[in-house]
Amino acid sequence: MKPSKHAGLGSRPEATQAPESTTDEGRALLCRACDSEISRSSLAFQVHGAGPTHVFPNPFGQMRRIVTVSSAWGLIFVGPRTIEFTWFVGYSWTVSCCARCRAHVGWKFETSEASPSEFFGLLLEAIREG
Repeated sequence: MKPSKHAGLGSRPEATQAPESTTDEGRALLCRACDSEISRSSLAFQVHGAGPTHVFPNPFGQMRRIVTVSSAWGLIFVGPRTIEFTWFVGYSWTVSCCARCRAHVGWKFETSEASPSEFFGLLLEAIREG
């Protein structure tokens, strides 16, 4: 699913880049639309004791399957952060899109009140292992 043409108008998206060294194990997690690497399978982790994969409803009742990862790169963030309809109590979120093709690949979650202070929820339908 790609963001609408109007997503992010008036905002300045922030891009992320791959870490300088990607020596960790695990397979690449790629944007399904353009094959850009956006994370690694070894970065999947449990949030609040739950496993790394989750299924949540969005405000429209559509179920979203995500994997939580501690780090991601090659992304831009569209729109302001919000706590409305958050899936993780205490965390705000913003839409994350592939910086190369602009496909919606998930969300960035942030807080100043807990650890980890940030993580990413990647849509399983929008990524693939490479």
